[in-house]
Amino acid sequence: MIVVHAWWLVPLLLMLFFWGPLGRRRRHEWYGARRVDRGPGSVRELDEAVRARLALVDQLEARVAELENRLDFAERLLAGRQAETQRAYE
Repeated sequence: MIVVHAWWLVPLLLMLFFWGPLGRRRRHEWYGARRVDRGPGSVRELDEAVRARLALVDQLEARVAELENRLDFAERLLAGRQAETQRAYE
């Protein structure tokens, strides 16, 4: 019987599994990491997404400013009516 001294196969297979291409893919799956595409298209897409978000923020700021103006107007109206009713009871 021929004895093959292949004790080194087990560590080699473990290294290939954990540090090789198969292991990289599995680590990403296990830890929930996503693959980052660093191509020129991804930078452009991110830039467009940031611009869209900034436009949305600008729209929301304008809406908040309009609501503040309306609230101030409503407070002045209520204050005027309250003053009128207090004068009527005096």
